[in-house]
Amino acid sequence: MTNLQALQSLTAYSGSDLLTKVLLDRSVTGGDTYGGGAAQKKKIDLCLADLYFYLAGHPEVRMGSGFQKKYTPEQLRGMAEALYKKHDEETPNIDGEAVW
Repeated sequence: MTNLQALQSLTAYSGSDLLTKVLLDRSVTGGDTYGGGAAQKKKIDLCLADLYFYLAGHPEVRMGSGFQKKYTPEQLRGMAEALYKKHDEETPNIDGEAVW
């Protein structure tokens, strides 16, 4: 399993360009093997948090195949904030400045 596949497995979001960008912004190579160690899990968790945070700024986010679940921006920000807190990371600024 690659790092990109590990990130994809945690969300049904399928925009691979955005997933790749999130990985690169965290200096994670998508094609490298995901080993599942604590340090690697943290990196993927933080990539997932960044993805949720980015998607929170877009209306009508739907994830999943078959069953479609619509997440509100508040839910996405909450999921992102929980992951940032888990890893003692600061939540990105939401004052209108770009996250990346």
